[in-house]
Amino acid sequence: MVLVSTVALLLSNISAQASEDETKYLWPPIYNSGDTTNQTLKGFTFTTVDENDQFGEGHSFIRTSGTVQPYCESFSDPFCLEEIGKGNQWRAGLVFPPCTSQYELAPCIAGVSVKDPDGKVEKLTLQRISSGITWPADLKIGLPKGSMPSLWEKTREKNSGYGYQVSVFGGLSVGTSKSGSLSTIQRVQVRDFNASIRRYSTKTGKFEPPTFKKLANGRGFYGLISPRQCIWITETECGLLQEFNDTEIIELSIHVPKGLGNWLMGRLNEPRVSIVALPGRSNGIQYEKISISAKPVLVPLLTAKVELSSASQDLINDYENNEMCKSMGVCRGGYYGGITASNGEYVFDKFKKFEDYLEDKAAIMFPRWSVRSLLSTEPSLSQCFGKNQESFSGIVTTNASIYIGAPPIFNQGEFLYKVAGVHRMPSGEVFRGSYNLALTSKFARCMYGFTEAPIRASIQVTSAEGEPQIATSSFAESQGWVYLSASGFTFSQPEIKARLIQEIASNPIVKAPVKRVLITCVKGKISRKISGVAPKCPVGFKKK
Repeated sequence: MVLVSTVALLLSNISAQASEDETKYLWPPIYNSGDTTNQTLKGFTFTTVDENDQFGEGHSFIRTSGTVQPYCESFSDPFCLEEIGKGNQWRAGLVFPPCTSQYELAPCIAGVSVKDPDGKVEKLTLQRISSGITWPADLKIGLPKGSMPSLWEKTREKNSGYGYQVSVFGGLSVGTSKSGSLSTIQRVQVRDFNASIRRYSTKTGKFEPPTFKKLANGRGFYGLISPRQCIWITETECGLLQEFNDTEIIELSIHVPKGLGNWLMGRLNEPRVSIVALPGRSNGIQYEKISISAKPVLVPLLTAKVELSSASQDLINDYENNEMCKSMGVCRGGYYGGITASNGEYVFDKFKKFEDYLEDKAAIMFPRWSVRSLLSTEPSLSQCFGKNQESFSGIVTTNASIYIGAPPIFNQGEFLYKVAGVHRMPSGEVFRGSYNLALTSKFARCMYGFTEAPIRASIQVTSAEGEPQIATSSFAESQGWVYLSASGFTFSQPEIKARLIQEIASNPIVKAPVKRVLITCVKGKISRKISGVAPKCPVGFKKK
């Protein structure tokens, strides 16, 4: 009798506690409802979300391009093969499953752990895999096992209703050979990864999990998580997003193909990275274990709704000149605008157009622990990515509302990094930014032409007007990595510069870096400046 009462009380407390904050992290806001094509234009909207796992691919899938874009049961699904025969391409991505062994040669989650402020480390226990699309591995074509986000918990929180959702999503490249209208899969490879950890509390009730359904005109993945405030659901439970304990350090370890990407970016604070090669190969692919340890952050997300009568000419021109609006009629009525990721030059442009309408205040502080791989797109860095370097060369993380996810530009001996955001949090308090740059020691020495002697660093934060900002900065070199950080700076569009300086080991006199040369490379109308000890133009570019 006592046991039954205790369990009932526990479930009651879980539901009650969850319901108190049930809509706290309900995001993004919805400004349009119904058929906007029959409405007049009301105004413009701008809303940021953070990465794909918050609004996008949170499940494994095989699809095709084209008008129908069906979900496929496999790469041999007859309906999808018919779409491929029409000239469409395969689109696919998978969620990593938990590893089955410590040396498994496949994309998988090796483990999750949490370190408390006293330094005690606790390995989380796998609770279960979320419901959704899954498939077995197909070694003949190199297709990894497709899973769904996994739920993990602390031993002391077992059956408490609290836990951590782990989602590691990898995009797939699909190599094919074609004979007439038939397309045969030759190989499937993971090309990148996007990982996130989210803290949740459990709400009990009646829910409808996502399902895969066949229809006469295609395949669909139906019942996307509803209600929207749930980050996972079963028929009887719903996971509600919660804040992290900001003093905790969370570590995620995953197995990935070596050389998956040269660069990491994410929403973390004080990150530490370690990489260990795994013995053996699978289908000729070498794997490694990457462990990323960091504190979570709160990211200020932005939203604005601008009535047509109050819109600037810049916003009106943006609407009138938008080709998608003209050709497809999708912006005919209601509020035109939409949801955008928080990184890239595109969102900086949108931010500038809406900055005056944001009241200099964020709409919500969103809890995040996320990291993703990114192939280098900055030519000035590519000379130090290569076979003689580690498979991962660096990581950039920040809590800024908007940032550039690509590797920072390297110009005249400095790393330049750009972020943007509003001045205040929803509470009205001033928001303080954090920025972390970690480079492998080999990569840093390659970029600067340094020897093995010790390295120092200087970090400068300037406002959009070029005025110096007061910020706390630090530098350390440890276990093959160089760590730089800056924190405490304010917004709206500060620029961060980091410069490394080398000292002679037996003498504190500063040694100037090896002389670097600046060249200009052109391809058509595109012009890029490349700096290095012996710089070369990227493929497709010519020296001017």
